[in-house]
Amino acid sequence: MSQYTHIIDGKPVTSSTTLDVQNPATQKKIAEVPVATKEQLDQAVAAARTALPAWSAKSQDERAQVLEQIAGVLEKNIAEYKHILVSEQGKTLADAEMELGAGVVLLRETAKLRVSDKIVVDNEQMRITERRVPIGVCAGIAPWNFPVALSMMKVGPALLAGNTMVLKPSPFTPLTTLQFGRDIQAVVPPGVINFLSGDDNLGPWITSHPGIDKVSFTGSSETGKRVMASASTGLKRLTLELGGNDPAIVLPDVNVAKIVPELFWAALINNGQTCVAAKRLYIHEKIYDEFRDELVKFAKTVKTGDGTDPQSQLGPVQNLMQYKKVLTFFDDAKANGYKFATGGDVNANPTDGLFIPASFVDNPPEDSKIVREEPFGPIVPLLKWNDEADVIKRANNTTMGLAASVWGKDLEAVERIAKQIEAGVVCMNERNPVTPFSALEYLSSLLPFLKWISRYNFGWAIGDIIAGLTVGLVLVPQSMSYAKIATLAPEYGLYASFVGVSIYCLFATAKDVSIGPVAVMSLQVAAVIKDVQKSHPGVYTGPEIAVGLAFICGMVVLGIGLLRIGRIIEFIPAPAVSGFMTGSAISIAAGQFPGLFGISSRLDTRAATYKVILDTLKNLKYSTKDAAFGVTGLLALYAIKFSFIHLAKRFPCRERLFFFLSIARNAFIIVVLTVAAYLYAHPRKDSEGDYPISVLKTVPRGFKHVGRPRIDTELISALAPHIPVSTIVLLLEHIAIAKCGYKSSIIEQHLINHAIFVAAFGRLNGYKINPNQELIAIGVTNTIGTLFSAYPATGSFSRSALQSKSGVRTPAAGLITGVTVIIALYGLTDAFFWIPNAGLSAIIIHAVVDLVASPAHAFMFWRIAPLEYIIWLAAVLVTIFSSIVGICEDNGIYTSVIASVALLLIRIAIPEGQFLGRVTLVAGDNKQPRDVYVPLSINGSLVNPRVKVEAPADGIIVYRLKESVIFPNSSSVNTALVNYAREHTKRGKDMTNVPLSEQPWNDPGPSRSAQVDETADAKKSVLRAVVLDFSAVAHIDTTGVQNLIDTRKEMERWADQPVEFHFASILSPWVRRALVAGGFGTDDRGRSVPYEAAPVVPLSASQDAGLSDEYVTIAFNDQPSEDDTSKIREDIKSTSSSTATLEAPIVSRSTPYFHLDLCSAVRAAETFV
Repeated sequence: MSQYTHIIDGKPVTSSTTLDVQNPATQKKIAEVPVATKEQLDQAVAAARTALPAWSAKSQDERAQVLEQIAGVLEKNIAEYKHILVSEQGKTLADAEMELGAGVVLLRETAKLRVSDKIVVDNEQMRITERRVPIGVCAGIAPWNFPVALSMMKVGPALLAGNTMVLKPSPFTPLTTLQFGRDIQAVVPPGVINFLSGDDNLGPWITSHPGIDKVSFTGSSETGKRVMASASTGLKRLTLELGGNDPAIVLPDVNVAKIVPELFWAALINNGQTCVAAKRLYIHEKIYDEFRDELVKFAKTVKTGDGTDPQSQLGPVQNLMQYKKVLTFFDDAKANGYKFATGGDVNANPTDGLFIPASFVDNPPEDSKIVREEPFGPIVPLLKWNDEADVIKRANNTTMGLAASVWGKDLEAVERIAKQIEAGVVCMNERNPVTPFSALEYLSSLLPFLKWISRYNFGWAIGDIIAGLTVGLVLVPQSMSYAKIATLAPEYGLYASFVGVSIYCLFATAKDVSIGPVAVMSLQVAAVIKDVQKSHPGVYTGPEIAVGLAFICGMVVLGIGLLRIGRIIEFIPAPAVSGFMTGSAISIAAGQFPGLFGISSRLDTRAATYKVILDTLKNLKYSTKDAAFGVTGLLALYAIKFSFIHLAKRFPCRERLFFFLSIARNAFIIVVLTVAAYLYAHPRKDSEGDYPISVLKTVPRGFKHVGRPRIDTELISALAPHIPVSTIVLLLEHIAIAKCGYKSSIIEQHLINHAIFVAAFGRLNGYKINPNQELIAIGVTNTIGTLFSAYPATGSFSRSALQSKSGVRTPAAGLITGVTVIIALYGLTDAFFWIPNAGLSAIIIHAVVDLVASPAHAFMFWRIAPLEYIIWLAAVLVTIFSSIVGICEDNGIYTSVIASVALLLIRIAIPEGQFLGRVTLVAGDNKQPRDVYVPLSINGSLVNPRVKVEAPADGIIVYRLKESVIFPNSSSVNTALVNYAREHTKRGKDMTNVPLSEQPWNDPGPSRSAQVDETADAKKSVLRAVVLDFSAVAHIDTTGVQNLIDTRKEMERWADQPVEFHFASILSPWVRRALVAGGFGTDDRGRSVPYEAAPVVPLSASQDAGLSDEYVTIAFNDQPSEDDTSKIREDIKSTSSSTATLEAPIVSRSTPYFHLDLCSAVRAAETFV
């Protein structure tokens, strides 16, 4: 049997008295929980009050991040928690999993909220700002019907708003909450949320406690009245979520067979133990009999039983007290002769589980107990009605108007009735969406277009049409060109284009991004096709391989998005991807130059890039007439581009006109080349049907390959080695540009991956995107695209920049682009026959050259971080010089990623630290001096090298750490400190006269015959104190603490006396906690230093109160009230000045060696010395 405890100030706490928890399905004891005492409640409130200043001082983003971490803990443990929840609450496994999932959604959706200041008045006379501030310590009292989800509804808003909390679960269902409370302590600062279990006394103690500022209670209306009365004595803020007697009105035009299951579960969700469940079903008399009979049939198909049984759909009533209350409704119905349509048989003295079958009372009178009161169990009245005004009056005849619903096909009648119902929430043709099962909201969040489509207007449509058509003019020729790179027929590029722009807009949170075929992904597809066909000759066609790759990569990306782990892409840094993209772009361009000159048949364009370049140069003398079309087209593309750039600069008032004319150059050149090819080649067809130049020839009209893709286990096995890199490449262009930026004159750089990529467009255009939703959009797009035989599509940087510049207003612009592609597929395929292949090569070269990092951009990498420039260069060279047979994308991206990860690990494992000295600065008219600490060696730093840096006082070392102190690097910190101490301070004990037998074997000191520079040694002082600047230390682990302990021991052995360790600017309570556990920070003169940071056998230690003169002043306009004074911590010192100030230490008196900043830490070290 698991042991459950309170959680107070981050620590597990037990009580002398315990409470049994029973499984309602068996009525057997399953666990014991501690019963909190008044003293323990005081401790929990005090812990929450102590944690409040630091927690409320955090930004909303920082608090939201903690909520995300809490949600992650809950999500990670759903598999474990659901069994605990079923055993204590009784609900089915499916319902338990749904409740826990709802808790995750509630926390994550809450974490997205932000409360900003509101300017109420802002004029020349005054400015009034409305600001929401934390209330203080909040208490949550959770019910037993949804113990986790309803707790998260309290925890999320309270913590996000900057409050701290005491949470009390129901004594009937405390287990999951207490287990969850213990598990989240690793991510929540101590005291921010405390968990107390208890009996019926704990609730009143909480509501009347003077240290609690707000109470949130969920439970029955009767208990709510007592909570309000108790809280009123202290004028506490109060939130009450109480009972409801919710009506559901069914109109005569409904489809009875369809609506019966909906209303059954609307009434008996969680076995009827739901505040917003339908408690009264008003059925129009025209369909009453039919509805009742269908309901009886359906009820007989629903199994009531133990929640652990997969066949069970309804569980037991949660506790015996509630069971007996529900029995009173059965007794009253039977005593008054009411008829049960189904159910009604209940055991008054259950010996096993507290099971009650689903029961419906057949048309009881309006004044009956079952109609007037809330049973909160599986018994529901069916009621006839025939007059609209009368049924509205009956529905409103309750003091518990929490929720209601109206059902019917006549939407005008439904809305008319709904407007007259007096309830907090009225739903039309659906169950109440605010129940804890609002995971439906999560599902709806997967379709973001639902949030804006209802506001779509003519102004938006104009912008979307212009942008959609503009992108379409570029997309059609580009997509056929990129299909050529992928070694596929041109129609497959059009398929991928249509699906990309059409499906993505339904799931996207970015309006500027355009999805479709891209050059680098096309190159990867070509490599995969070649490799699979080499290993499986004659088994799979190129399109089958490409479509299978799209499906698998799409599912992987979709999974990453749904699991919210898109941040793993952040491990691919900008230089690595820039190098890969640059190398890939050079490879693509090199492979297209033979086609540009009509010499593709004379060389292997899929060989290593350098070989293709050399072979192209060797065979230029064999150029064909295709060069007239290809080279001319390429030169024309650049001529048009640079001409309009020049014109835009010269005539800025017409810049937008020149922009649209410039972006049409691809379509214009293709049209001109196609007409020229037709005029030249059509009359010159030879006897074998060939033409003097290479043309595209037949492009099938419409969607010729729609259907289920061929994906079998053998193909999956063949594709498996290529999935990691293919997925990375799929994401590269769709998340990246935020790390590098872009020029609005179409493109300068084409980099990195989708979630960050769209984030950049969002920031530039004033909206926020959801990176994980973007991954979902890409995943769905590629998965659905396989039905259209589309090969992998992702975000195109060039077309996205173009769409943004064209004035797009919503993601619906993608539909306009999709229509453009359909027009091309169904209306222009005959014309596509005459497109010269050399012209397509020109289009490709013109597009991909912009992907190559410019020299200035590459030099920027060198200026920022030379090692990252080397990684960039390695990625470029490996991508270019790897053979395509080995798949150059794999080699290039793997090289850059592995090198980047290695550099990251080296930076973590070998951190830079600095030994500091003092510089006194003066500034302002008053020349007020202030001390700052800079590196003792300032050569090459940002400090003026002529500035004189004063070394710390004799015997003091000041050291600034630049990384967290964790297991890979902690020994480096130890080495740096110990070596510096040995070099700059003298040994505290003269070892020359110490017998050899007493000298340590590994540190004997100078030999007796050695010449010792006594003058130099005399100038040194004995080490007395070390000051560590922890301003850059976010984490410290057990190994790090142990190395600091070892450092102190080595230094004290060297100095032959105690050495004080002072710590400045500790930012994390967890770092402070770890240091205290290691024996640092406290007033430990005469201490016994522990040998381990986390000893197996606990050691007893005392913490004497030390001295500290670091205070923060809290000023009041008037004399502080008694309430104000009572809320100040015990160590606040009151003054008697006329300003009525209160002073409190800014750091705890129990840790005098922890200091607010570096200056105070050095002063303290000098004082102690």
